[in-house]
Formats: sequence, structure tokens, C-alpha cells
Amino acid sequence: MRRKLLFISFIAVLCFGLTACGSSDSDAETEKKVDTIEKKEKKPASKISVDNDRFSVKYLKTEVVKDGDGKPAALVYFKYKNKTSNEQTIDEALQFNYYQDGVECERYAMVQTNKYLENADKKIKDGAELKVCLTVSLQNGKSDLEIKAMDLEKDIKNPVAVQTIKLK
Repeated sequence: MRRKLLFISFIAVLCFGLTACGSSDSDAETEKKVDTIEKKEKKPASKISVDNDRFSVKYLKTEVVKDGDGKPAALVYFKYKNKTSNEQTIDEALQFNYYQDGVECERYAMVQTNKYLENADKKIKDGAELKVCLTVSLQNGKSDLEIKAMDLEKDIKNPVAVQTIKLK
């Protein structure tokens, strides 16, 4: 009698285990699909044109110039609009990282100033919009320039937009 009860208990545990394994396969497939969708959604935009409830920033153009030492530099122009009640600069909304041939470029280059370059440090109020110029020291004047834009309030590690600029 004891053997029969033990045998029946063993069969019950085995059936329960098989049932649980069967449902986890479909759960694993569902998790894979959700992960794939999330990865697609987190892919940064291929152009710098960010518009959210706090600001909007749009890439306009890039000019290659010489810095004070005669080395190549880039003037990168953006249109920036503040949508918050706090006065802020473009650098308080987004962090820009620049790369050329896989090497990070220095953000500031000493170049002859222009009115848009001076706008980079100006705080603007809610609803105000400015054309801003940021300077970058280049490795050379020919290789593509990759610009990554990170939202300082949301996620500083993952860019919201990445744009590659062809230099002449």
C-alpha cells in the first residue's frame, strides 16, 4: 500500500512539473518579443531633432573652419527652444559628444566668435528660441563627424539622437 501511495505521489509531482515547464516556454517567447520591441523603441533617432515637453533642439548645419592654431574645427549649429519655467542654456538640456574616426573630439575650439556662438551660453526663458553654435576641435577636416545627443534629465548614458555629418 505504501508503495502505491509513493508511486501515485511521484506521478503527480512529475505531471505538475511537466505542466509548469510547458507554460514557461510560451512565457519565454513572450519575453523575447517584449525585449525586441523595447530595444527597437530605445534606438536613438538618426537625426538630431528632439522635441519633448522640456525643450526642442534641431540640428541645422556644420561648417569646417580653422581654429586659432590653424587646426580643423567645426561650427555646429542648432535651433534651441526652452519649454520649461526655468531659464536655461542648450547645455542644460542636452549633452553633445562628438566623434571622428572613433575618437572623441574636444568640445571647445578656439575660433573667431560669431553671434550664434555667443548664444551657446545664454539662458533663455520659457517659449524663447535661439540659433546656437557649438564648437568642436576635429581630428581632421575630412572624416565624418558623429554627434551624440544625451538628455541630461532622462538618460545620460544612452543617446536620444545620433547623427553623422559628412565633412568636405
